[in-house]
Amino acid sequence: AVMLHADNRGLLADILSVLDACDAGDEAAIKAALESERPSIRYWAARTVGSRRITSLKDSVRSMLGDKNATVRVAAAQSTVQLGDRAGVTTLKNEVSHRNLLVGMYAIRALESLGPEDRKSTRLNSSHKPISYAVFCLKKKNKTKKQKKKKKKRQRARADVRDNNEH
Repeated sequence: AVMLHADNRGLLADILSVLDACDAGDEAAIKAALESERPSIRYWAARTVGSRRITSLKDSVRSMLGDKNATVRVAAAQSTVQLGDRAGVTTLKNEVSHRNLLVGMYAIRALESLGPEDRKSTRLNSSHKPISYAVFCLKKKNKTKKQKKKKKKRQRARADVRDNNEH
């Protein structure tokens, strides 16, 4: 359905042309794709530069760490690390807690795919169990959700008690 939307006509062909440009070694076309107005084109261009290790475009991809689109930032961050530039690790860690869960999950997956030095282990409160940064963030989010649920449950219980006392 997304591809049938009027704004997305030709999108698949444009994405495939980015991949073709990489196969052909057409760095000018890839650089143009990295600067496209369309986030999906920038995303695929950044991912392809990283996965194909096109080091000559490392600076172009690094400049995308501040992209206005979170998914593009995550793709650029993963690719910069793949190209030997650890600047992307900070971006990935920041995006783990993005309000859009898909962006957060993508950042987690990107962190998990990196080398052990980038999957920084951390300790979670008093348990002292080494866990991956991504798991730590998920547990932290989950803990907050559980606390909110408990608070709502207490508030409902108090309201029920008040209602029963009024009758």
